[in-house]
Amino acid sequence: MTLIREVSMILFVPTGFWLAYQIGKKAPKTAILCGGLFMTGCMGFAALMPLYRLPDYVPDTIRSQFDIDHILYATDFAPTIFLFTLCFPLSLLVIGISSFVLGTFSKMVSAWIAISGILFWIGNALHIAFFLIVGDAWLCFTYALLALILKKPRLEHRQVLADVKS
Repeated sequence: MTLIREVSMILFVPTGFWLAYQIGKKAPKTAILCGGLFMTGCMGFAALMPLYRLPDYVPDTIRSQFDIDHILYATDFAPTIFLFTLCFPLSLLVIGISSFVLGTFSKMVSAWIAISGILFWIGNALHIAFFLIVGDAWLCFTYALLALILKKPRLEHRQVLADVKS
């Protein structure tokens, strides 16, 4: 797990609430969908990640008998978590598309949010290390950009984006 992922995990929930709030100003029903998907995905992700860390806490004498893949894939346990975990990248995609259509953020920022959902899914679901690191960095960068937008008043929104481009 990368340091970037640890930082972005801390920012997941408050960012999701803020994004849903921003979308809710123009489309409340869409905000409920986005916020619900986001929070469900965060809870599924929080339930899944400790399972992959369990072998680190098992004594060396029985570690060979502890097979996490068997627990997740050979039983009916995996679908109960994976379906909820998929809600997180899906929510980023829906938030990105919604904010693009509604004009909540600029088209560039909306595209970054949607792309972060796609990269997050590719890196995690397909276990491609390059996309995992790029997706985490992209997500953290997008969060930093959203923090700059939140800090600045709405009138200066375009100036923040111009500063980032240059």
